[in-house]
Amino acid sequence: MWLPFRQQIAETVLGPELRHYSESIKGLENQRLVSEATIAQLRQEVIDKAKTDYLWIGGEDTATQFDRATLGRIIAHCRALALKNPLVQRSLDVMALYCFGQGVSIEAESEGDKESLERLIDDPRNRAELFGPEGLEYGERELNSTGNLFYLLYGRRNGPGVPQVRSAPVEEFTEIVTNPADRKDIWLYLREIPVKDGTPRKVYHPDVMHKPANRQPTRDGIEILWDIPVAHYGIGGFSHWAWGLPKLYAAGDWATAYKAFLEDLATVIKSLSRYAHKLTVKGSPGQVTKAAVALRSSHVGGIDSNDTNPPPAAGSAFVQSEQANMEVFKASGMHVDGDSGRRLMLMFAAGMGLPETFFADLSNSNLATAKALDRPTELLFLMRQTLWKRILADIAGWGVAEQRRAGSVTDPNAQLPVIKVDFPPILEHDVAKTVTAMISALTLDGKKIAKLFHGAEREGARLLLQALGVDDSQQILDDIEAAGGFETDDTPEPQPPMPGQPPQAQPDDAQEARIIQAFQRIREGIEKQERS
Repeated sequence: MWLPFRQQIAETVLGPELRHYSESIKGLENQRLVSEATIAQLRQEVIDKAKTDYLWIGGEDTATQFDRATLGRIIAHCRALALKNPLVQRSLDVMALYCFGQGVSIEAESEGDKESLERLIDDPRNRAELFGPEGLEYGERELNSTGNLFYLLYGRRNGPGVPQVRSAPVEEFTEIVTNPADRKDIWLYLREIPVKDGTPRKVYHPDVMHKPANRQPTRDGIEILWDIPVAHYGIGGFSHWAWGLPKLYAAGDWATAYKAFLEDLATVIKSLSRYAHKLTVKGSPGQVTKAAVALRSSHVGGIDSNDTNPPPAAGSAFVQSEQANMEVFKASGMHVDGDSGRRLMLMFAAGMGLPETFFADLSNSNLATAKALDRPTELLFLMRQTLWKRILADIAGWGVAEQRRAGSVTDPNAQLPVIKVDFPPILEHDVAKTVTAMISALTLDGKKIAKLFHGAEREGARLLLQALGVDDSQQILDDIEAAGGFETDDTPEPQPPMPGQPPQAQPDDAQEARIIQAFQRIREGIEKQERS
């Protein structure tokens, strides 16, 4: 093919250079494509790393909360820490001890509900799951490790007897169905029940507060167990989240970092302990080798009866010439100070909301810290006890209401059960001062209790028993009432004398006798309870 004259000249003169630039452009284009692919790969690696480190937020509501799969990985990681890491174990134990170590009091306000409540909380299985010390401890540990508590409530429709409470792990619940117009209105929980050697069975449980008039038997082909509602409680995260978040999520990495620091420290100390003495030998390298051979055991790594050159016994003397000098190997200054990792432990303690003195670090402790508790930590435990008051009152109230509907109480048309839950004071106060202040408040330092607290004698006695640390104060108060009740002084208070008249005699002896009698009845109730 013939090319135009100008094009021929251009091809002849500039052809090689143009082809060079063309190849360079193609090379740059290929580099751009490779760079874009590399950037995309790096971006994906960052995302995958974030998912691995439990920092990724995604799922249906990608801008606001963790998806269920990521939350599952977080929970699994925190459960492992709760079992393996001593710092985490200690923090969970401390929180459970401060919340429930002194017990809890659960009472029904209505007389007709007291028997039903007693049957509910005294049931051995209910105590193991919730109302007993083991149930409360497991619940607190579950709450901190997973951020979620699920209780299955088996009421009167599931058979005769006392309503039953059963805890269920958060791993079995995979979806929370809410009102499309109100995310706070929870309807159903999708639960996958493990089946041995088979596919998990899927069922829906209604929320304990969800009681629609029209109850469909299924949803998307999955059965709805209307007779077994679920009570769900969560901590952590944010208010609009459907799931709770473990308290260990923020602190767990620092517990792991502190563990790694101590492991490295132990490795350094172990390496330094391999040498106990240093022998300096003057002379040629051969003499040094000869001395090393003389000290070497014939069985490296151990001592046995066949060792032809065993180490000397303890207390032996080292004999040397001027050509050799034996001295202790000085390892001081060659190891890392164990306190260098204190900041790592402080980060973990901050994540859990506990002071460092709770983790066997007494360097900053004194008599004041031993007898008191810093205000933020005290409020942390009070706040957690408030949550447990709600949990216990909700479920106990549900159990009493179920017995009402079953006809096992005398007043089925009464108002909704009112359950009162009380914890003893978190801090150990001076008992003598507390009792004195209580008596002063009830008697107004000599004024009659009937004038101000008439009808509240039982409540005053309950507070007094609680301050004294008496267990099962409810039963003791019932025994006192059965023995004659709580008497008050209804005699009129003496008036001040008129001018010119002698002062009237004060019935101090009679009032003191009544106070002594009241304490005697309290003591008799305590002794009766101890004997039983």
